[in-house]
Amino acid sequence: MAGALYAWNCGFGAQEAMVLNGNLLKNKKEQKTRIVAFAGMALMGAPILFTLLTAVIGSIASCSLRMDYLIPAELFPMELAGALLLLWAASRSGFGKRPIGLSLAIMVSSLIACQGAAVITGLASGETEASGWPFTLVIALLMCYLAAVITLCGLGIQLVRKLIRKG
Repeated sequence: MAGALYAWNCGFGAQEAMVLNGNLLKNKKEQKTRIVAFAGMALMGAPILFTLLTAVIGSIASCSLRMDYLIPAELFPMELAGALLLLWAASRSGFGKRPIGLSLAIMVSSLIACQGAAVITGLASGETEASGWPFTLVIALLMCYLAAVITLCGLGIQLVRKLIRKG
């Protein structure tokens, strides 16, 4: 309404005011979509960056390679929120909805499968030693999860870049 009043006061006719008001609403929608996409990208990348940061600090402090590779899985709620924000921004903009949705499905299903395999094989309770095929299976599923998270980070970066170029 304010855009229409501004356009009306600037000497535009009623139709030009409606077009101007529509453009203002479209720009606000695009701006919100950019913000949502950037927030999703940040939430997806934060656990990976935190893992790398703690690995560097821990490795320097202990003079040996130390890395907690379970941090991204432990911060799953943050990554799920980021992925859902990316999916929402992709559906609003029309860019990359299918690959983001597919990566989200792989991320969730591989983490569920990883946790299920750890419980079924006894790795989660500690009754099975962390070696052999059960450990390899759980680590492979965790790697699928991490690959999906990294893919979503890359797709989030691409989505933000496309939205910035579009706007």
